[in-house]
Amino acid sequence: MKLELKTKSWENLFKCIRQSKFEIEGNFWAAIQHLETQFEEQSKKNLEVVNQSLTALNIEDLKKMTPGKIFAEGLIKDARIYNQEIRWLAKRGEGYHDWAVYYHTPEKSRTFIEQQGDKMFTEEVIRNLVPCTDEAWAMYRRWYTD
Repeated sequence: MKLELKTKSWENLFKCIRQSKFEIEGNFWAAIQHLETQFEEQSKKNLEVVNQSLTALNIEDLKKMTPGKIFAEGLIKDARIYNQEIRWLAKRGEGYHDWAVYYHTPEKSRTFIEQQGDKMFTEEVIRNLVPCTDEAWAMYRRWYTD
């Protein structure tokens, strides 16, 4: 039996599992593992598309973006700064064309990182993850002023 995952969030994943009427050789956990694998594969494809389409972020992009939109995400390992693999996401702010990059450990969900992740402040790393113009960089949300 072929299972297809047509969801993009963990909450919907579990809803899909609960509503499904399938069995894989009578093993519910195998079904969950299969769906999780499919979800991760689809997420990677989505990230590739997002990151391939991302040119240098500029102020016009920020103005056009829906407030709160996650516009880039991925996994990195940067031993110089974090010394571990991290999952990150770039999010347009709810306010005046601002944006920020949040991160946490890879096992944390996108929702967790969006709501409780640590904000990234290292300009070199941020601009490497999200190439941007100086004007867009000026809109990066930070606690201090340059």
